[in-house]
Amino acid sequence: MNGFERMKERLTQEGWFVGWNLPCCQSCAWSELPDYIDGQYDAKGNLLNPKTGKKMRDPYINGSKYYRKLDLNKVLFNHSQDCQLDMKWQDCKECHGEGCDNCHWEGGQEAIDQEVDFEVDTSVEGFICNTPDSQKESLFCFAGGNTGVMNLKAILPILTELGLAWGWDKTGAERIWICWEDDLI
Repeated sequence: MNGFERMKERLTQEGWFVGWNLPCCQSCAWSELPDYIDGQYDAKGNLLNPKTGKKMRDPYINGSKYYRKLDLNKVLFNHSQDCQLDMKWQDCKECHGEGCDNCHWEGGQEAIDQEVDFEVDTSVEGFICNTPDSQKESLFCFAGGNTGVMNLKAILPILTELGLAWGWDKTGAERIWICWEDDLI
């Protein structure tokens, strides 16, 4: 388990939502946050019963809570622009990565595999992104208000305990940088 996964697991225990490659940019990513920090969803975004795997409407069944509601003051995530790969064919002035005779891009996983020799994340349409294994560091969004800043300050010792490096001005004015690669720390 890499440092990002350890961070995600530990912070989820503390009631945080930790996400990688939320769609597009910071504005779009905020609108794509799930309703529940540990919710399981199908491809259509339907909430699933963790025991049966079937679609459910209410996360509370017979008074038993299956999922924890997301607290917007306890979120830490990056977005596609933070982990997007720069691919040679994306710079084509003729097609801008859509495909043409000039750059010979025809799309698909096969073309991606010819350019990179590691796993990529293509879960967000229009983006080819690094995974936490291939990137090793990122800027992360969080709630920049007083409560969000206070909550983030409270978990800094956990990040340090996990052996992660971080850089942040301890205000809501800028995002936090977190690194889980030993060579970069």
